[in-house]
Amino acid sequence: MKKHFKLLSILLAALMLASVFSGCDAAVTSEKRDGLIVAIDRDPSNLCAGFAASTIVGFCSRQFFDTLIVRNQEGGYEPSLATSWEYANGGKDIVFAIRNDVYFHNGQKMTIDDVVYSFNAIIEAGYADCATSAMERMEKIDDSHVILYFIAPYGPGLECVSTDYMVVFPQAYYEEDPDYFQRNPIGTGAYKFVEWKTGDKIVMTANDDYFKGQPPIKNVTFKVFTDTSVATLALENGEVDVHISPPTTDAGRLRSNPNIKFSATPSATITWVYFNMNSIFTDPRLRLAVAHAIDKEAVLIAAIDGEGELVNSLCPNFFFGVDKNYQPPGYDPELSRKLLAEAGYANGLDLEVEVSSVRSYYMPVEVIQSQLLEVGIRCTVKKIDSNAWFNDVFKGATYTWNIAAFSCSMLDFDENYPLYRGGQGQNFGKVDHPELNDAFDRNRFSVDLDEREKACHDISRIMGDQAFIVPLYAVNNFLATHKDLKGAVVHATKDYNIFDWSW
Repeated sequence: MKKHFKLLSILLAALMLASVFSGCDAAVTSEKRDGLIVAIDRDPSNLCAGFAASTIVGFCSRQFFDTLIVRNQEGGYEPSLATSWEYANGGKDIVFAIRNDVYFHNGQKMTIDDVVYSFNAIIEAGYADCATSAMERMEKIDDSHVILYFIAPYGPGLECVSTDYMVVFPQAYYEEDPDYFQRNPIGTGAYKFVEWKTGDKIVMTANDDYFKGQPPIKNVTFKVFTDTSVATLALENGEVDVHISPPTTDAGRLRSNPNIKFSATPSATITWVYFNMNSIFTDPRLRLAVAHAIDKEAVLIAAIDGEGELVNSLCPNFFFGVDKNYQPPGYDPELSRKLLAEAGYANGLDLEVEVSSVRSYYMPVEVIQSQLLEVGIRCTVKKIDSNAWFNDVFKGATYTWNIAAFSCSMLDFDENYPLYRGGQGQNFGKVDHPELNDAFDRNRFSVDLDEREKACHDISRIMGDQAFIVPLYAVNNFLATHKDLKGAVVHATKDYNIFDWSW
């Protein structure tokens, strides 16, 4: 009996210990998390969007810095560092009233002088040309108001001010060492910079004195995964909590995973075919021959697994000014062959195409290569390093035709002004069409919405009918997160503010 009683006592003790440890585990797992790990697909070039035109820089910068105003989901604008604004000088310039209760991460109070200095430094630097090209300068009016001068009445003025580029930082800290500032940022944003280990991670912590309130998530790490499929595995294994750039090849698997919230939306990243006007494609018949040879639906399916939507202009379908009724030249191989013959190429022609080694570039090129072959346009395709492609092929204008996968940072046709308006420095393909120039100017230099909408319709019609581009598709943006993360909603422009997320 004693042996049995002793054995029973041991078993009871073991059960009690198991219960205690189980209770501890339950307490740990039920405790609310205060950290977040986000997978990013590369290192940013710096951490302040005012000095780099890059989607990943914008995502990082948005956590550290604020803008004067922000764009809302309805396409309007809301106050941020500015409390209000109004047009001045006949609608040419904008006056902003600035908050007086905002502090930088180093404890220094933000002043009007910091706002003015930040804007003028970004305008002068030239990295944010798509937002700043129509801005002249900013000046102080008094201790609570600034005025932003434009070169003329400028339709997208508020859109430009709302972009990630136009951030505010402390003048004294920046002037001390601009290069150091770009890797060790100090702003007014919801998160303060902690460390950056290149190729590994970027760490930040909550700004508990943030003027919009304390961030729900206290510690955030951006973990670098150059292979986005590896990042998908890390999300599935619980090593990361958020994947902002899942590849299309992983979309189906993520959609079916009950432990992951997966969402998709057409993005502001547009893919189109474009031509060099200093090549044989100065002949519109050849451009139209290419346009009619391309089956866009087939390119969409083969290049990005159908994860996107077709577009009819150089902007996403949700942009202001997109003409939903316009149809650019469509798939018609017989017409393509006829146009080739009329242009003097009845026996077809041979072309060399150097394409970026980035998948979003070379995949559509390879699909189009096979489609062009069907009408007699024989293309030899060569993949090259993406940086070499950008500098030598795109900027060097050594191509005949190529592919653009362009991410719009401001939601306006005017972002393409430097690329296709005649006489502009970034118009590397030398497109210069009087009607097109006029349409771009009318959109840029008017604040009348009806006039701007008509101008945007004209831009789409001229560029499509003349086949200066062959618009293809807007790829979907994906967002995959841990199922318990709240507030994380997929955005067309990846405008993710971690301040809005919580567990």
